[in-house]
Amino acid sequence: MKSISEILYSREAVTDEALDAFDTLEAVDQQFMTGRWKGFEIRSGHALDGLLGPTGWYGKLFVSPEEVHPLLFYARNKSALYAVNPSLIPLHISFPK
Repeated sequence: MKSISEILYSREAVTDEALDAFDTLEAVDQQFMTGRWKGFEIRSGHALDGLLGPTGWYGKLFVSPEEVHPLLFYARNKSALYAVNPSLIPLHISFPK
């Protein structure tokens, strides 16, 4: 199993490795999570690997325990950020591997 450090450095792990590694981390309190977080992709072999970067994905915004925006994107000129509701993205579409 890869360690969390190896995964973060390589930005690559199969899904089970990533889940196992992140499950070893200690929980953080809600106040710590509140705010805007810059993200990066961890390649896992998923059909959508490499999609977030070219689409302008920035990261996530934690407003409260009940309000989280997991898809925060740059505006075209990177002068602002906007949230996209993931339920509006047609992920039921089949993508070739």
